[in-house]
Amino acid sequence: VHAPGKAFEYSSGGTHLLSGVTQQATGTYLPLFLYQEVLHPMGIHQFQMLTSPMGRGYLAGNFYLRPIDFTRFGLLVLNDGQWAGEPLIDAAWIQESTSPQIINTYPQGSDYGYLWRLLDRPVGSRQVRTIEAWGNGGQYLIIIPEWNMTVTFTAGNYNLFPEMEIPLEILEEYILPAVQAD
Repeated sequence: VHAPGKAFEYSSGGTHLLSGVTQQATGTYLPLFLYQEVLHPMGIHQFQMLTSPMGRGYLAGNFYLRPIDFTRFGLLVLNDGQWAGEPLIDAAWIQESTSPQIINTYPQGSDYGYLWRLLDRPVGSRQVRTIEAWGNGGQYLIIIPEWNMTVTFTAGNYNLFPEMEIPLEILEEYILPAVQAD
């Protein structure tokens, strides 16, 4: 056991606990809460969220969205929690959740917010800060606030290393340099 903010280890179990806490705090079945409060206002009507054996929404994986809808979450973050001019998530929460909370161990030297990986990615002779959500198989949402840009990757390389990291290579070798050159 460590004091808060002193050690970090990614765990799907921790994220699953968050599912239960959120459902308990809202008093609403988690998939219904997400749909009513976030997804529906963003125009997202097709999604799938698995449930645990206890009947709770399961946030530790198997949350299925179309790529365009996954990208909308990046836009929501870029717009400080606002969608079409309406606040969906408190701007202070967006700021806090995407700020470093602890130093991450993978990739080495990166930071971690509240479920966000925070990296300084190389672009030419400088670095650009990214806010990233990673999912098994090669699902990536990359938010680049400095460029007001969101990049989404989806793939099916489940539990395959290094194959599931190919999108990150594409990002660093092709996408970021192309945007930098513009």
